[in-house]
Amino acid sequence: MKNMKKNNYLCLSLLMVLMTALALVACHDKEEDNSDSTKNTYKSYLTCPDSKHPHLIDLDLPSGTLWSCCNMGAFYPEDLGGFYAWGETEEKDYYGKNDYIYYDASSKSYQDIGKDIAGTQYDVVHVKWGGIWKMPTEEQFHELIHHCSYQRSFINGIRGAIYTSSTNGAYIFLPSAEYRANYWSSTYSDRLSSGAKALYIFPSTFAASSYMDYEERSQGLHVRPVVKK
Repeated sequence: MKNMKKNNYLCLSLLMVLMTALALVACHDKEEDNSDSTKNTYKSYLTCPDSKHPHLIDLDLPSGTLWSCCNMGAFYPEDLGGFYAWGETEEKDYYGKNDYIYYDASSKSYQDIGKDIAGTQYDVVHVKWGGIWKMPTEEQFHELIHHCSYQRSFINGIRGAIYTSSTNGAYIFLPSAEYRANYWSSTYSDRLSSGAKALYIFPSTFAASSYMDYEERSQGLHVRPVVKK
């Protein structure tokens, strides 16, 4: 009788250990699945639903590109955020040729870090936010310009430009310091080895639109993150 009770106790103990192990494995698998899905899924909006920025704004663009509601390093849409040299992933006190880590003063030449740095180790958005976030390409900026209306505006006293979708009414606000703001694309400039393509906005009374041009890679500009569907 004692042996039977002992055997029953052992069987029950083994069963409990087995069930606990299976539960831990299932929980671990679930955590891994959630981690992977976080990197590869997204939820988009027409406007920011709350103050927990950043949000992905769907401007109903042909390429499926979704734009962040705020700049890299910003806490809200009208916040200018950080300044970054092209290909660098940290802010600094001075922005110039001699302070640029991809400029060799001895040979007076710029290091080639690629024609398009989106999603690479030189992409500040991808490095800091990871997952599906990237810098916008020149083509994505052109799409924004051509498929959205441009309007000078102020939000909470901050000057900037509003780009509004021509199809669904969604919009994003690009803040500007004083009379001009430049935003980096991930695209290298073929016109100048020291340059990369940037969006120029002039949200003042004398400018009615924005355009793309090249800027010196060593200069500190803003970055607006994107996600491609």
